[in-house]
Amino acid sequence: MNNKIEDKKRLEQFAVKEFKQHWARILRTLEKGKNTYAKKKYTGGYFQAYPDGQEKLADRFYGITHARKMANLSDQAIRKNLSCYLPKAIKYTLGKYSGKAKEQKYFQEYFIKELINGEYVLFKSLQCSPFELYNDNSTDITVYSSVAWYEAFVFEEVKCLTFALMKSTGESFSNEELDLLKRSILYDIDFDAFEMLWSFECEPITKNKIWIKIYELDRDTYIEAILGIIWSLSKMQLISFIRKIIHYLATNKELMSVIKTFENYKSARTKDLSEMIENLFETKELSDYDVKELEYMMNRTRKSPRKSDRDYHWGMNY
Repeated sequence: MNNKIEDKKRLEQFAVKEFKQHWARILRTLEKGKNTYAKKKYTGGYFQAYPDGQEKLADRFYGITHARKMANLSDQAIRKNLSCYLPKAIKYTLGKYSGKAKEQKYFQEYFIKELINGEYVLFKSLQCSPFELYNDNSTDITVYSSVAWYEAFVFEEVKCLTFALMKSTGESFSNEELDLLKRSILYDIDFDAFEMLWSFECEPITKNKIWIKIYELDRDTYIEAILGIIWSLSKMQLISFIRKIIHYLATNKELMSVIKTFENYKSARTKDLSEMIENLFETKELSDYDVKELEYMMNRTRKSPRKSDRDYHWGMNY
């Protein structure tokens, strides 16, 4: 027990020391007029933002004003900032790395250093409960720092994953950063698996910790949510959407036979237009990829950028 307490204190002290050294190195580089950090990080996709927002976040995080602020933090302030993830990270690394004392110490400190030197820290778990029931002390939590953290959902073939996302500095997220994060989640997962029918929820636990639940949806549930939006569209929006649908169907040989669904759309009533689109989404000829493509067109028809969040999808809590 005493060894564990000593190891915990050692890693706490190491984290504070590493934080100070890390930001002092960055500040010295920036004061020399060199800012290689920002370009390297945003071109490497290290920041959680839609592509056009990564450069903005990188320039702020590795800008001289922010670097000077981090480098001048007191030990007490650093401990307070890192308290959102460091206790859990230390507990995790003490349980993960064991063996000879010298090797154990090296790997434990290397792990903490990796978190401090990165941009984000994540807690990943399989708990797919509602936001109110999220538990930081769940025994299945994995602590890590990773660029393509969303790949855990895409490639591990799980139905649902939960994350708690924090900055390596322990600082708060702004509303703008939260919005960029949501767009990033959509962009990244759709880019790697556009045919997947999935959704996510994203809420701040505290100002410096964001809860993210990503989950796969069954086709019927996914389409039901889309139909809810379709029935809320105006006649002009429905007509615009149907024109896009016809163009899409005409470029796909396997779907050309479905075009007849919209033969009389120009003279149809609003209710009939909605029914035409509903019948299309419920046909078996559409693949999951087609469903996503048509949904994308629908949201473009709605014209509001925030509508692209697909926040109308809600899945079961596992």
